[in-house]
Amino acid sequence: MSSDGEHEFFTAGQESFIGYTAPLKVGASEHMVAVMLPADSYYHLQKQAKMRLLIMLGIILLLSLLSAGYFSKRYVDPLVADLQQLQQNPDAPPQANVLELNQFFEFLQNHSEQQAEKLRQLQSENNQVQKQYGLAALRLQEAQEKQKQTANQYIHLEEQLAALQNEIQQVRLQMEQTQQEKLQAQQEREQAQQQFNFAQAALEKAIEKKLESVDPDSYQMFIDNLATLTPKEEDIFNLYVQDCSTKDIISQLGITENTLKYHNKNIYSKLGVKTRKELLQYIELMRNAEH
Repeated sequence: MSSDGEHEFFTAGQESFIGYTAPLKVGASEHMVAVMLPADSYYHLQKQAKMRLLIMLGIILLLSLLSAGYFSKRYVDPLVADLQQLQQNPDAPPQANVLELNQFFEFLQNHSEQQAEKLRQLQSENNQVQKQYGLAALRLQEAQEKQKQTANQYIHLEEQLAALQNEIQQVRLQMEQTQQEKLQAQQEREQAQQQFNFAQAALEKAIEKKLESVDPDSYQMFIDNLATLTPKEEDIFNLYVQDCSTKDIISQLGITENTLKYHNKNIYSKLGVKTRKELLQYIELMRNAEH
């Protein structure tokens, strides 16, 4: 006896058997029960079973092909034709008289109309978005132009600020220089004032010395009698005050030398002086006294 894991094989002389064995307990004794078929019969039955199976598979395949052909002609071909027609003319009604196909194509048409409506809405929204994008791009360009102008203005202002700072620096330098000149002028003024005071004091001393050499009564009579001069004499006297010479007086007044001598004699007599030198001395005292 041998086994292939599923069947057991038996040999009795020239005969071969195939079967199954199972233990059997009868009372207290253990037995083995075997069910066997001749090997030729088993292989014959197995061959017949395989043939029946092949025949059944062939029949099923044939029926499947016939069913597939029927259903293809009944459903698939009309569906393919309607799909082709739908591709060429979506608005055309289906040719197949199938309720499911009609409902399917009706659904597709409704769905197509809805998709077309959505497409139109999307196109409209896209146009609006394009317009908004164009406006945004235009605004962005304007903003960039304004930014460029602002940058140019900023650079121009920086240049003006730099120039203004230079001018301020120059003004400061000029102010410092002016301040220094002012201080120097003030110092010069103080020095000039000191010199003027010194000269004034010296002049007063000189006047005092001259007054000491001049008779005060005679000088006072000279001052008082100036009002007694005639207009012509007063003109001549004023020219003497201006340090004009005899020729200058004759030229300016258009008179002769004898006429001048005549007027001089009257002037000397009225003012109490004897010579031209004394007259000029009194005039100098008078001018110094006025200052």
